[in-house]
Amino acid sequence: NNRDVRKIENEEIDEIINYSEENDKINIVYIDDQGNRKKETFNAVENTFMEKSMELKINNVNSVDAKSGLVEFYYTLSIYGYVQQLYDIAEKHFLYKNKDGKWLSDGCTYTQEELNEMQIPSPGWGVKVKNRASFDIQTTEITYDIQPLSTKENYKEDDVRIMEIREGIMKVRHDFDLRSFPFDKQKISFALYEIDDVNAVLGAMDFSHQNFRDLVRKNNIVPGWIISDYGIKSFLYSEESFYQGVFTSGLEHSLEVQRSHQYYIFKVILPIILILLICWSVFWIHPRELESKLTITIVCLLSLIAYNFVIEEDIPKLSYLTIMDYIILLSYVYATLPNFLSIISFKLYSDKKKIIYNLPTFLPLVGGKELLISHESIDKYSGSWGLLSYVAILIIIIVVIIAGNPHTAHYFGWLI
Repeated sequence: NNRDVRKIENEEIDEIINYSEENDKINIVYIDDQGNRKKETFNAVENTFMEKSMELKINNVNSVDAKSGLVEFYYTLSIYGYVQQLYDIAEKHFLYKNKDGKWLSDGCTYTQEELNEMQIPSPGWGVKVKNRASFDIQTTEITYDIQPLSTKENYKEDDVRIMEIREGIMKVRHDFDLRSFPFDKQKISFALYEIDDVNAVLGAMDFSHQNFRDLVRKNNIVPGWIISDYGIKSFLYSEESFYQGVFTSGLEHSLEVQRSHQYYIFKVILPIILILLICWSVFWIHPRELESKLTITIVCLLSLIAYNFVIEEDIPKLSYLTIMDYIILLSYVYATLPNFLSIISFKLYSDKKKIIYNLPTFLPLVGGKELLISHESIDKYSGSWGLLSYVAILIIIIVVIIAGNPHTAHYFGWLI
């Protein structure tokens, strides 16, 4: 249009080419490969998708790996867009009458290379996945389906639907909150956003809701997790590095999953309690058998240390303590106490001594009274109340951590 492209910015060229009024002309003068001056005239048309509809089907959630912070999906994503300018061409090739004189249309499937050769835009070109870690190139496939929608088939208007279908395996990064581990729940999401067109609006189709409802009903397709709920919502996306202050449309599909805690109760917590029960049973042995007592308590302590390595395989190194961390630490303390109490009991028994201790006056009910400590009293009260105090303190710690934590599983919902 009498403008030297060498002297104007790329943005100005885009405005000329993508002009919205279809009667305007674009005149291009260029030099071909033989040095001849050529002139071409094109109609300027708007080539954008104002609305993009999506169908997301989660075929399977292969893994939820809290240690690496990655969630792996096997998915099928269909992105629909409409280009009315292609209708005349599509009508000639895809629309026909059957034997009964009824108008029908056939779609056609193309590869990515074929679509690029035809220079037809795809609704999925500007759609990206948020927090994507990687694609599995070996199993990711992209195809395109083009089909006319004609008023002759009782559609509201003549149009051409272009559908991009992505199918494959993808890993998405997720920020896990593990304070309530192993009684935690997580919200894992598959978020899509538009990067190019600020006017495009991403919307979910009914099939996506149906697929996610089916996942909740099955609820056990994620190894080690139970699907309890789902959500689909829109959001506004702003690129941090580019286009600051400009927002584009986004659509987030999320699954709420809670950890299957039975493994940790029956294979970790209950064995720890049994080990501590054995550890505190040394107070049923006579004080003079110090060597036997210490052998039992030290073996129990070493067994607890081994359980710590089992837990480390499931979660990353964190800057905070989880419920399981508190259980392990408290277990260390309660596995160590019998060692010192056994030694004190043996010393009092050998010396035939008793210790009289005056309790501080500020203690309610017992303040100022004398406390008589002997090997009999140590063995009696330790054997009766040692393990019970461990369970009581453990329950208090769990309640305090869970209270107000939204990442706690539903069966503790009354505490949140």
